Amino acid sequence: MRYDLIRYDGQCGLCHAWVRFLLARDAAGTLFRFSPIPGSSSTIIVETPDGRRLERSEAVLYLLSRLGGTWRLIGAAARLAPKPLRDWTYDRVAAVRYRLARRPDGVCPVVPADLRDRFLL
Repeated sequence: MRYDLIRYDGQCGLCHAWVRFLLARDAAGTLFRFSPIPGSSSTIIVETPDGRRLERSEAVLYLLSRLGGTWRLIGAAARLAPKPLRDWTYDRVAAVRYRLARRPDGVCPVVPADLRDRFLL
């Protein structure tokens, strides 16, 4: 695996917004692949090419660093906060994620044909 595998809650609108955000910034499709987690999960999981498994705030900040540019700087600034505080904040957002963004129609929305090879369903 030469790309990061991002596992996310396929029933969460906020998670789908995050996936769309990453897809838009990885236009070449060289950085990420996506896979919805069966059932409901309150965490995002990133499996890196070197075998690491990152969750919660660590996963989000890692993904921001992979995007580079301003996003890398934002991630670096957020890393100044202690991990327990970052994870606490992540957990508070995760607890209300279904209220923050509308749930997608169906368990997983239809993926456009040009993006299907970037999803492991």
